Amino acid sequence: MLFFPISTRAIKLFVVHSNSRRDEKLRKDLQIHLEGSLQPPRVSINWFKSQTVAGRDWKHESYRHLNAAQVIVLLISPDFLVKDYCNFNLKNNQAAVKDYTKAINIYPKNIDAYIERGKAYFNLKRYETAVNDYTKAIDIDKENTKAHIRRGNARFRLKNYKTAIQDYIQVIRLQPNSTDAADAYQNLCVLNFELKRKRTAIQNCQNAVTLYGKYGEKDSQKKTLNILSRIQRNEP
Repeated sequence: MLFFPISTRAIKLFVVHSNSRRDEKLRKDLQIHLEGSLQPPRVSINWFKSQTVAGRDWKHESYRHLNAAQVIVLLISPDFLVKDYCNFNLKNNQAAVKDYTKAINIYPKNIDAYIERGKAYFNLKRYETAVNDYTKAIDIDKENTKAHIRRGNARFRLKNYKTAIQDYIQVIRLQPNSTDAADAYQNLCVLNFELKRKRTAIQNCQNAVTLYGKYGEKDSQKKTLNILSRIQRNEP
């Protein structure tokens, strides 16, 4: 049952949710449900973050629409708990581990929580523990490229080169034409050069440069070109 003030004018809602695609879908489903539940339609979603016009400050926009809204709706999802509840601790890795652990306890299949806690462990140089968290994320979603890349990075630090290569190659198999694949190629470039496989390393870097260029990732492309230049000069 819906409870809204009796009014002849549309009721303006202010919706807060995380930036994940899953939550964006929930927001759209909510809008369809609300618009179809009242005849004639008397509910309009006044503002949500993805409406922000390019170049404008989304925080300023949100405050402006918040003041005009009659009803505020919070979509509390696992992604909201991870991305909005935990982000304030990103500079404090120990605290981040505690917060992401709380999010996992609330929803044990929260892929993002495992990935971000793994990142915190990685920053703390607890690479084995990071690998464990990334593996848990992959167990939930075997096609999660972010988890594969980060697990590969942790395995690289542990000098588990064979399994690191397997993770990077899996990313390329899953999304061959993507920035994730470009990241995987760049990491393979560095790894293969360390293993004295110069020709393979150069090919990996060239593939990364091509993909970064395709998607307009100029900074990453420049970084990879610098790596490629050092490899060609046989510099560490």
